[in-house]
Amino acid sequence: MKRVVFIIFVLLFSLVVFGNIYAFLGIDVLCDQVPTPGSVAVYDVTDPLNPTEIYFFETELVVTGFNKVGDFIYVYFGDEMFDSKVGIIIINFSDPVNPFIEKEVLLSQGIYLAEMKDNYLFGASWDKGLLVLDISDPLNPEEISSFQFEEFNMWQGVRDLSIRGDYAYLATMDGEGWFPGPKAKETKSGLVIADISDPNNLKLVSYYKKNDWGSVFSEVKVLGNYAYCSTAEWGLDVLDISDPYSPKFASRNDTGTTFGSIIYNNYLYVSVKDNGLKVFDLSNPADPELVGRYFVLGASVDVVNINSLILMAGQQWGGILLDISDPENPKYLSTLPISENRENWAIGLFEVN
Repeated sequence: MKRVVFIIFVLLFSLVVFGNIYAFLGIDVLCDQVPTPGSVAVYDVTDPLNPTEIYFFETELVVTGFNKVGDFIYVYFGDEMFDSKVGIIIINFSDPVNPFIEKEVLLSQGIYLAEMKDNYLFGASWDKGLLVLDISDPLNPEEISSFQFEEFNMWQGVRDLSIRGDYAYLATMDGEGWFPGPKAKETKSGLVIADISDPNNLKLVSYYKKNDWGSVFSEVKVLGNYAYCSTAEWGLDVLDISDPYSPKFASRNDTGTTFGSIIYNNYLYVSVKDNGLKVFDLSNPADPELVGRYFVLGASVDVVNINSLILMAGQQWGGILLDISDPENPKYLSTLPISENRENWAIGLFEVN
């Protein structure tokens, strides 16, 4: 399950400055019982050396993701496996000094992560597949279609997505793939490619299944003709998607358990559990080369960026801001801490002009 951190900032030093940057952290109570309440902390990180918390509010249920839609921030909440309701908290962020909650919108199925294209939002909806919202009126998002390309149980589903052109690339996760044995050869983990040219009528293009132990796809990023898929055990799988109807395995880099990734200036930055951040040069896109790293103790669970400012999320240490102006030598800037007995799982970065 992915919790969320949200960030918006003005870039300093060698960073390009366009507006103010703020960070949102989705924080949950560290507890074995479910459901658990969550909270959202918002930081002004315009000066990334001196972040300041400016807003905090409690949520009834866990926070799973963020998006910036115009002057509003969408906060996705609720886990369908455990919670009675799922939906979006819409924050008015037109004045970052005085943000406030506009409304809560309930959905028929939950959203963990989402990407936008034109006036539509495409949400990874775990065992329900893909959910599409019309966001032409950001205050009144409307469900227009869903896409369930496979029958999933509660431990299987869409964990992440990337959109390029008329295609959505969906990383699917299957809990059976965590463990060796016969069932690991029959998992539904892999990469789904969907045609989203008509948001009201999504179509399956292909479904690449990686049927071996450890290939639990948790995240996907796309550049050119290649998809870079984070996996639970083997690290990074690279797929050739030049023919979207027939994806092919290209290479694997055994980085360890990976969760989040970004691509910036032809480098891939990967958040690695218990190993911090690893940096890969994509000059040879089919076979990335490890060229840099930033080590930090504890579970690194996601990474997001605006230009050369990175936020890396730690499950139990909040967030770390890094400068990646020199990709081979990421530099520490500051920490966004969270309280004891709480955990943070996901992040996002947004800029406000």
